[in-house]
Amino acid sequence: MKQSWDLLCKKNTRRKSFKLQQEGIAVILQKCEINSDIQYGTQATTVIALQSLDIEKTIEEYKQKEIPLIFDTPQKCPPGYFTAIKDPFGNVLEVIQFD
Repeated sequence: MKQSWDLLCKKNTRRKSFKLQQEGIAVILQKCEINSDIQYGTQATTVIALQSLDIEKTIEEYKQKEIPLIFDTPQKCPPGYFTAIKDPFGNVLEVIQFD
């Protein structure tokens, strides 16, 4: 999954879909021809969350790779802390560290 994730995070990719898979669970991210107008954090939507064991380290790694962060510091949430990023297609993915 790490190789797929690294490829997904490259800024100038021409791919139109990515498969992230670990332990039999697969997530497919695909570029759509028409972007949605959903504003993350203000409208109801489903967001995929990836688990991090160290959210601050993860944020620093994303900054170094120039991955677009929605929050550049950990945000408190009921189960712990999270940040959110955008993939090359504009999809929002959350990254969460559980308490």
